[in-house]
Amino acid sequence: MAYVGGAFGASLGRAFFPALRPEGGEATLQFHIVDKWFPEGSGIGVVFLDGEEVAGAVLSPSLEPFVPFEIPDASIPESAASAAAFALPVDATVAARIDILNTTGGFGRFYLDYLSGKLSGASPRNLLGYMKGVCVRSGPSPDGNGGTVTSAYEGLLGGINDRLDDRYEGYTLHVPLVLTGDGFDSLLYIQNSYPHETAAEIVFRKAAEPRSAPTLKNHKTPSGIDKIL
Repeated sequence: MAYVGGAFGASLGRAFFPALRPEGGEATLQFHIVDKWFPEGSGIGVVFLDGEEVAGAVLSPSLEPFVPFEIPDASIPESAASAAAFALPVDATVAARIDILNTTGGFGRFYLDYLSGKLSGASPRNLLGYMKGVCVRSGPSPDGNGGTVTSAYEGLLGGINDRLDDRYEGYTLHVPLVLTGDGFDSLLYIQNSYPHETAAEIVFRKAAEPRSAPTLKNHKTPSGIDKIL
């Protein structure tokens, strides 16, 4: 699970879910507040996206710390491909903006207003409670044996939290393992967490030969120890 919010404002009260339902499967989003200082009367707003279009939006009731909030598969729009979650005050102004998202869209404006604190004073830096979010996905086993495969991943921190690449003048995120061939496959999901349009470049690198594994043969036994198991 990912920390969202926090005393240092690192993620500015938001989290992103680039992949929801697997093919032929289901997804559930689960949240809870894990800090007793989370502002009273606040909750979680979740916007579901189908590409650049809003597929739907949900606003939780006011949440108490440590009380879970779940969005089951039946409440996730059929066309939703990804989602973004925000810590928000639960009041009439925010509820009206959620209704606008459901009817006319406008996620970009909603996002910018959230970041600037225009949503009923919903300044991300004032929402200092920690929120945890996870997406649980289940679907048919790819080997066709009739079984079900279940997995889960943390909601990704909002904002740019990766390494600045001076050479390419951008931010770099490393995917350490991509499996292809021999019955294996990998699928990459990319979601823009920046409030403006941006580009992404994907570079695949050839796997390097692994270094030999360390052995006890070259290991020196510390003095006073007879043997190492």
